[in-house]
Amino acid sequence: MQKKHTLLLMLLFYGANICAQMNNYKDSATFYFTKSDYNKAIYFGEMSLAENRKKANGIIDTALCVAASDLAFFYVLAEKYQLAEPRFLEALQFAEKVYGKDNYNYAAILNNYGRLKRETGRYSEAEGLIKKAIFITKNKSGKDLEKNLVFENDLGHMYLSMGNYNGAEIQFLNVLDARKKMMNDKGDDYAINLNNLAVCYNYMGNFSESERIFGQVVDLFTTNKGTQHSITATAISNLGIVSISSGNYERADSLLKKSLQIKEKIFGRESDQYALALNSLGKLYSKTENYAEAEQAYLKALEIRKRVYGQSHPNYAVTVGDLGSFYFNSKNYLKSELYLNEAIALTKNNIGEENTAFLNMSYNLANLYRQNGKVITSDSIFIKNASIEKKLLFNSLEFLSEKELLAYIKNKEISVGYPFSLLWNFNSSQLIQTTLNNCLTYKGIAIQNTTALSKQMQQSKDTVLASLWKDYKSGKALLNKTLALPIVKRTVNTDSLTSITNQQEKELLRQSASYRDMKNKLNTTWQDVRNNLTTNEAAVEFVKFNYFSKNQTDTVYYAAMLLRPKDTVPVFIKLFQEKQLKAALKSFAYTASPQNRGSSSIAFTGNKTTNKTTTILYNLLWQPLEPYLKQTKTVYFSPDGLLHQLAFAAISYKKDSLLCDKYKLVQVASIRQVATDKQNKIIPPSSIALFGGINYNSQQTDTAKQTTADPYAYVYQQNRGTTGVDSFAYLPHTLTEIESIKKSMEAKKGKVVFLNGDKATEAAYRNLGGASSPDVVHFATHGFTLPDTSKQKTGIISNTFKVSDNPLLRSGLVLAGGNKGWKGTSQLNEDDGILTALEIAALPLQNTKLAVLSACETGVGELRGSEGVFGLQRAFKIAGVEYVMATLWQVPDKETKEFMTSFYSQWLNGKTLQQSFASTQQIMRKKYPPYYWAGFTLVH
Repeated sequence: MQKKHTLLLMLLFYGANICAQMNNYKDSATFYFTKSDYNKAIYFGEMSLAENRKKANGIIDTALCVAASDLAFFYVLAEKYQLAEPRFLEALQFAEKVYGKDNYNYAAILNNYGRLKRETGRYSEAEGLIKKAIFITKNKSGKDLEKNLVFENDLGHMYLSMGNYNGAEIQFLNVLDARKKMMNDKGDDYAINLNNLAVCYNYMGNFSESERIFGQVVDLFTTNKGTQHSITATAISNLGIVSISSGNYERADSLLKKSLQIKEKIFGRESDQYALALNSLGKLYSKTENYAEAEQAYLKALEIRKRVYGQSHPNYAVTVGDLGSFYFNSKNYLKSELYLNEAIALTKNNIGEENTAFLNMSYNLANLYRQNGKVITSDSIFIKNASIEKKLLFNSLEFLSEKELLAYIKNKEISVGYPFSLLWNFNSSQLIQTTLNNCLTYKGIAIQNTTALSKQMQQSKDTVLASLWKDYKSGKALLNKTLALPIVKRTVNTDSLTSITNQQEKELLRQSASYRDMKNKLNTTWQDVRNNLTTNEAAVEFVKFNYFSKNQTDTVYYAAMLLRPKDTVPVFIKLFQEKQLKAALKSFAYTASPQNRGSSSIAFTGNKTTNKTTTILYNLLWQPLEPYLKQTKTVYFSPDGLLHQLAFAAISYKKDSLLCDKYKLVQVASIRQVATDKQNKIIPPSSIALFGGINYNSQQTDTAKQTTADPYAYVYQQNRGTTGVDSFAYLPHTLTEIESIKKSMEAKKGKVVFLNGDKATEAAYRNLGGASSPDVVHFATHGFTLPDTSKQKTGIISNTFKVSDNPLLRSGLVLAGGNKGWKGTSQLNEDDGILTALEIAALPLQNTKLAVLSACETGVGELRGSEGVFGLQRAFKIAGVEYVMATLWQVPDKETKEFMTSFYSQWLNGKTLQQSFASTQQIMRKKYPPYYWAGFTLVH
């Protein structure tokens, strides 16, 4: 939980261009400035100022103003801040008389004075000065416009210092865009702005993007300035720091040592730049448990910063905090407490509490107190931090793309998950309340944010937003289809397109209104959940976490937090280690029969082993809950981790009895839905789209006229490859399944879109999107969910689904002509017949209440922390569908048809969606072993 501190690269503006007349002293000062020898630049700058005072003879002129301004700036670069301030004040007085207050030269001095304020921790004053400079020059053009970008960039720095990452990113992107339009994307200014954006992404936890951009910055500065320039050294250091975050310690070591050498040569061993380099090395050594060298680096950096800044400056506070965290990690708790308390006080005084630096130090201090038995003090810190985390998260929702939000959440896994370890060892009533509230906020938050954006865009009447949304969806569609092509056949740069669509998504978030309804749901507390439980109901939030002792371990535990109507606090229940669950699942026998709806054929092995396994699962998972469920009949539960792969209904309860015989089990994405969506009982549908009886060898190319232009067709420039031998067989019962549903729907006067044979195409599916999407979309076909083998791929691959690193490309449904797509032999300008989860997520289905995925393994996928399963279920939820019925294993063709016929019969005859699903399970339960029916899940 250490603070990921990053060096901020200063834009070196030199005011010498104000005056065309330069004396020898000034020329010498300029020469040494360009060589980054700031002490010599100061010497000649002082001589220049003295000579200009003498020449002016009491009359303020341009040369005198320039000399004072330049010297002030040299003082800042050399970290002689006390000497800089009076020179800036003097330069401003001179500039006002020489130029007036509405002049660029006056604005330049204001901006550089603002830098001084920022460097000395006076952020509010700095912001005011920089904004004044921008206001003066905001309507300028030509060269003055380019100079104005310097001020805009510095305002971005200001926002970074204040923890306003949204504001900082906007500033940096705007400056970069302006420089590109001016055809200035190779120079130093552009490289500096690019670096600043990378710094911002590093703060936001988007390490992959930050690392990519830092690499570009190093290349640009190495070309423009050479390897021994200060600005190159800073860029190299930044790349080294982000390499620590990404776990590339060997590269980080090489880069940081190289930067240290350059900075020592340029700035000397008593400069803050040298101290920053030492501090960065201290982080690396601490991370790699090289504690002796880490301590030496930190202490030396602290000594230098103390001499340079004194003991109240933000930079000094950074090293104090890093040293406190280091001592905690190296188990020197006495020194750790001393340094952490000092750093927390300084950080709070300098930039407040609502920032990552304050939080990370506070978490370490809370952990330290817990180790020393100060449980109440420790818990109070965690509870306070949870409130701060929530504010920062809600702020982030309005400008982080889905990709960035997922990275942000992953970066918070330790701080959010750590309290579970505390509760495992000491059950605190206050801490469990805060911890459960955290779960209610974080669980599935990224998918909620993405869904909320899509919903708002569909309903928006804003023409500007509509245009942005159209461009974004078009770009996203092109990207999705391009990613499905073999790399050798791609005609579009996917990295560039990914970056463009990412920024388009962020712009939509910034310009659209806040998601009031979604945020209200995320403000749901455990009391709200409890208050919506009726007699004989309970709610269980399952959690998975890495166990902490004094440090994080590799041991993964599962626990449950349970609520009943009369509980005054949630109940925390210890369950098991993940390795126990994995061992039980190895003998789980619910696999596929020869004629199934999946991508492989594995014989069903029978019930003997299965019954034993489900008994073990009961002992691990449910038996610990039983003492708290004596009066309970209905259980709302939200799984986590590997529990997403379990069919809870099929777990043994007692001899010849299953869990679904004892309880009505209702699976939810998070138990917060008990408070927000419990009353949402879906009534029988009036419209349905049915896909089944599909011809996997060909597709109809003239399917019904597109309601919108097909954004995919032009992507296919070449045929796919010829490798791949597996194929999908026709499923006869899928046709009788959808024919039965069609007959039932038509008897109730429902609208039916019937798509079978070669008409069940991807194009036909895309025609369903929009505000008039059907109440239900039903797929009776083959489905697939593939493991991640992307790191093992070699040679030319024709089936990109099998080797993609994106889980939404490794899961999908097979439609007409899918065998050609699966083998890589699709024809020019035709869909490949493989409807991936990535493509599903891109189509808005805001009017669709239920997606039925009557195929194999449509409910499984890659597990990603609090976001759950990345696969078909997630894709349909992103598309706007309320409920998804999916499968956990490879289901048999014939019995699946029977399950679906029974389900629709009950639903269309008046029962609610939930009642129809539970009733169908009971009907099938009486006729078949769980394998034939328990694999279906209904998730809201």
